[in-house]
Amino acid sequence: MKIEILGSHCRTSGTQEVTRAKVRQLITVLALQDEPVRATTLTALLWDRPVTPGSLNQALHLARRARPPGRLVTDAGGYRLALTPADDFDLARFRSFMDKARAVRGVDATTAVTLYREALALWGDPPLGDLPDTSMTIPIRARLLAELRSTREELAEMLLVIGEPHELLAPASGWLAEDPYNERLRGLLMLALHRTDRKGEALQLYRSGANLLDDAPPGPWLRRLAQQIHHNQPSLEWRSPWASRPSLDAVAAAAELDTSVVSPARTYDYLLGGNNHFPVDREAIDRLMLTIPHLRHVAQGNRRFLVEAVRYVAWRGVHQFLDIGSGLPTVDNVHQVAQRITPDAHTVYVDNDATVRAHATALLHGQEDTTIFINGDLRDPAQILRTTETQRLLDFDQPIAVILCAIVHFLDLHDAQRVIAELIEPLPPGSYLAVSGVTSTGSTPEAMQALTHTSRDSTVTVHLRTRTQ
Repeated sequence: MKIEILGSHCRTSGTQEVTRAKVRQLITVLALQDEPVRATTLTALLWDRPVTPGSLNQALHLARRARPPGRLVTDAGGYRLALTPADDFDLARFRSFMDKARAVRGVDATTAVTLYREALALWGDPPLGDLPDTSMTIPIRARLLAELRSTREELAEMLLVIGEPHELLAPASGWLAEDPYNERLRGLLMLALHRTDRKGEALQLYRSGANLLDDAPPGPWLRRLAQQIHHNQPSLEWRSPWASRPSLDAVAAAAELDTSVVSPARTYDYLLGGNNHFPVDREAIDRLMLTIPHLRHVAQGNRRFLVEAVRYVAWRGVHQFLDIGSGLPTVDNVHQVAQRITPDAHTVYVDNDATVRAHATALLHGQEDTTIFINGDLRDPAQILRTTETQRLLDFDQPIAVILCAIVHFLDLHDAQRVIAELIEPLPPGSYLAVSGVTSTGSTPEAMQALTHTSRDSTVTVHLRTRTQ
């Protein structure tokens, strides 16, 4: 079954409540939901005004006729579009291209550019033309357009990395016309103009952006960039933020790692499709996936939650992040996601894994004004908070987002409650806490036993808890 939602594929117009366009909108909405949608919610997603009682039923009837049998189903008191891995879903293909591009951009920038372009080619003009224009779909549209925005910015960065700024000029000008308040994209286009000997146009682009904001000046990063262009400073040479990682073998040798012991950070990297893992890590996960075959999807879902959480709080004005148990640098790190919204966002990464420490130190070299890594243990939150580097980079009079993604299950319940309480106690009003962890709810006894067995071979123990706990 083919599902296309990123463009506009039905241009039928009419005054009836149920048209071909409305059927397309219904399919689009259901394709974006992970759970069954109740009739009242579905009606609100499709219409911003009162409709006749039979309108939704008519749309559902027509949608069932337009799809293969058994695909639009009633489930748990709601409606669901049953998708399979064999279905051709453009959003899934887009995200697959993005995952592949991010996995190779540090070692093969040219291939990454090709993958980014293939991902962008799936979007239509206008994007999301079949998503209903209702108040209920506003956050859905915003999340998807944020993914499109990130793709454009990352492609722009990679074109600068491979030394092809001229390839960026035309597309980035169009993107900026659609997204004029995007300072990251404006700055990247300014760099491209400057590197193609169009310094005057680069500075004019800065002035036009400053005029958009009335009395509010552009952010510090864009102001500094304009000054560098004006003075032709050599620091304008673009350096890939992903190309400076050492090889894993070099990290292991330098840190004297015991590569016979499973590392949670490296196994998570393996699940996300990264390259920073040893045979012992792969073997542990491959065994575990015999019992928990959906484990890779769980890891990818957790990573998407992390990205969405950072975007959510950044758009609400929080520009300071404390990511504890950060793991290996992988697809869309916290500081990269946050800095696409606020270029000068501050991030402190904390971990006690030697592999993580070596990679993070290399990745963040030269970015110490906004992003740092510190060696710390979640079980000692006071040490993390009072560290000189944490105090230097984070202003505890301003809101802070504390991130504990896929880490609290390494503490027993009492310790987890104590640690979280100590972490949030000093946070000022307006701060956020993002938490995710493994739950035993819904797991088979075999899966729980396999997870417990794997953790015994690791450097840490997984404490399985119920969803309520």
